[in-house]
Amino acid sequence: MFDDLRDLYQEVIFDHNRNPRNFRIIENADRKVEGFNPLCGDRLTLYLQMDGDVITDASFQGRVALFPQHLFR
Repeated sequence: MFDDLRDLYQEVIFDHNRNPRNFRIIENADRKVEGFNPLCGDRLTLYLQMDGDVITDASFQGRVALFPQHLFR
């Protein structure tokens, strides 16, 4: 059972790396938040487009240093 979950998790990670969802900049975003983890070097920018209190679009850009990126290309 654990091996099946690990395989599924790995498959999902590889799929999201090959076919990123919402990995883009929203040019006129209503909200933009940047984050940095100095312990591992991860960087993330989150963009939100709002209509009042409703999120109508969301995207992100970032670089993850936890896994060597060349292994996922």
